[in-house]
Amino acid sequence: MEAPLLVTGGNTVQQEFNESQMMQIYTLQGGEANKVWPSIGVARDVLDNPVSTAAMKLAKEWLEECISPTHAGCQGSIETRLPTRVIDLGVEGEHPRLLVTNGTRGKYVTLSHCWGKVSPLVTTKSTLKKRIAGISVAELPKTFQDAIIVTHLLGFRYLWIDSLCIVQDSKEDWDIESSRMQDVYAFAIFNISADAALDSTAGLGTRRRRPLGITVGSPKNRDHVRVRPMLGCTDSSGVSHVPMDEKGLTHVLDTRAWVLQERMLSPRILHFSEYEMAWECDTCCQCECTVLPRKPARSFRGVLGDSQLSKKEGLQAWFNLIRKYSTLDLTRESDKLPAIAGLASRAANHLSKTYIAGLWKEDLPYCLLWSVRRRHLVSARLQEYVPSWSWASIRGETAMGTERCAVPISQYLTAYESEIKGLDCNYRGGSVYGSLQYGIIKIKGKKAPVSFDSQHRVIMKTPGQTHETLRGRVVPDVTDWSEFQDADDCFLFIIFKGNHIKHDILLVANALILRPVNQTPGNSLGDTCYRRIGCYQYLTSLFSTSVAFLLEQFQEEQICIV
Repeated sequence: MEAPLLVTGGNTVQQEFNESQMMQIYTLQGGEANKVWPSIGVARDVLDNPVSTAAMKLAKEWLEECISPTHAGCQGSIETRLPTRVIDLGVEGEHPRLLVTNGTRGKYVTLSHCWGKVSPLVTTKSTLKKRIAGISVAELPKTFQDAIIVTHLLGFRYLWIDSLCIVQDSKEDWDIESSRMQDVYAFAIFNISADAALDSTAGLGTRRRRPLGITVGSPKNRDHVRVRPMLGCTDSSGVSHVPMDEKGLTHVLDTRAWVLQERMLSPRILHFSEYEMAWECDTCCQCECTVLPRKPARSFRGVLGDSQLSKKEGLQAWFNLIRKYSTLDLTRESDKLPAIAGLASRAANHLSKTYIAGLWKEDLPYCLLWSVRRRHLVSARLQEYVPSWSWASIRGETAMGTERCAVPISQYLTAYESEIKGLDCNYRGGSVYGSLQYGIIKIKGKKAPVSFDSQHRVIMKTPGQTHETLRGRVVPDVTDWSEFQDADDCFLFIIFKGNHIKHDILLVANALILRPVNQTPGNSLGDTCYRRIGCYQYLTSLFSTSVAFLLEQFQEEQICIV
């Protein structure tokens, strides 16, 4: 039960808390007060030290329940082949050391953390032998020290931390290990998530963790209740509770692009958030402040192979995941595709699709109709090469447009659609889930020359005259319109045109906005090359006198988009 509390006089709660706060009244699990006050809900105190023995006792209860048959939908506790390197914690009192596993099997824990502005302790080519010989605990940053304590207290010997287990100044090692990272997280026994730590020096606890509830009543009779500021809402992940005035709080770790993959792939996660410790698995979410479990919060997990989802629902889950991913931060632009490679690989298997730079080959040409979300204040083209036809070439929130490939445009009868004639993609490192040297799509469709007025409305170029199109929606890929400067060489390229089934007076056309580019190195497909700078939707009456005239300006041609 949650209720506001006003107390005056005596042993006042007002001295401990702001009297205008919403308060939470609860009894402790297993106490006499449960019988005396049955209408008051049961909860737990949030402990001051999240890595204490008492806190880890609760975490161990969550883990043991999760790996038991009680959680039928969760992965059991099995030994697996260890990652290439792990931190061997040894027995209590020994210094940890970096272990080259050479195919050894065992159980291990992973750590998700934010590197932040302070570089964590790393392994380099020059320090590799030193790390294998041993690592002084005093040398480790606080978050790593806390992660070692958690791993030890929960009964495990091996811990994987990216900065220590990957040789950071070796491109060869990084390419190999980053391609294996999906399995590192997927086969770990659980993941430690340092949600609130700005960098590796912060540790797993925060100063904002609420104090123990204040006792109201006489402890002698064991019928006392507890009072604390109300943790009545969840953070943006839906896992941990936060105060009412911080509903939807986004932890720093949840803003990082790599971490989305880590969270989605891990079978279970022990969160250390701003206000409490929490548990997340495929069966439920549990937290420190409450007793009853809640529904799982990782809705995107369905794209990894949830047998209860249809292929159509799985595709929609993928599109939702891409939209979320596109809002997250990367330190290096070159990681845009690698940071989602593990999810893409598993989604491709589940959906029986062929992956090309963030899109599905089988859903071309419709998935080319992604667009930048206008409510996102800023979007920009990446300096690192990604084909302009992929949403991954943009820094900013993107959505899959009509999402034809997930939800067919059943309201429209197709009158015309472009046709993919060829693909030529060259990947760095050879993996189709990694970065590209180049990516070219050969496509046959109808295009027409256009220009734009000062308000970015489309002006159709026609022989002997110009005609301003109506009801058109132009969405630039780069929100400052910089790619439209001196845009007297642009073209509209129709991807789809259809007539509405129920309202036969309506016509819709979806097109890409293209500009020509010089011949691209590696282009084995020939034809004129263009780059995408935006998308366009035209909606009008079939009986408009201008429709036939406008459509006559589009001539069918085969081109390449890079």
